[in-house]
Amino acid sequence: VTGGSQVRNLLVQVNPRKFPVQRINLPPGKAGVKATEYELKRVSELKALQTPQKYWSGTFIKPNAGRISTIYGVRRYYNGKFAKDYYHRGVDYAGPTGSPVVAPAAGKVALVGRVSEGFRVHGNVVGIDHGQGVTSIFMHLSRINVKEGDMVKPGQLIGAVGSTGASTGPHLHWGLYVNGQSVDPTPWRYQEFK
Repeated sequence: VTGGSQVRNLLVQVNPRKFPVQRINLPPGKAGVKATEYELKRVSELKALQTPQKYWSGTFIKPNAGRISTIYGVRRYYNGKFAKDYYHRGVDYAGPTGSPVVAPAAGKVALVGRVSEGFRVHGNVVGIDHGQGVTSIFMHLSRINVKEGDMVKPGQLIGAVGSTGASTGPHLHWGLYVNGQSVDPTPWRYQEFK
């Protein structure tokens, strides 16, 4: 230990995992939709956040009461074409339009994006900075109940399930990122990460 900082070397075992394949048929008007540069820039900025403070504690909670319709890591075919170099970077919760979406953990709202502002793929979206390089993104919302800069608590209403952006029906997509890398949010609901 020098200069008030610590260096720790950790051995991490990566286990193999097989992921299912899903076939998605996007309706006319949503097939072939590409993200705007502005949309990609804002989402990249969210993922890159490295706030020193840790806002969350304990395990994360489920952001919506719906059933999981798509797990993390699924490979996809869109309208019959394999999406090369793609895997599903989140968990989808199927639910009726308007059903509540809540913050899974404490944090600061760092992104609010709307279809009207060019969020064609993500749709209406909320991003939360949980601190220490951990961020969540909530996509395809029908309603947004927070603004950028708001501090949120676990279970606080942030929006409602919808089908905005590249979506085939009402659902919530919850993506979780650690130091800019996509991770499966499900283990965070059952195990505390410090």
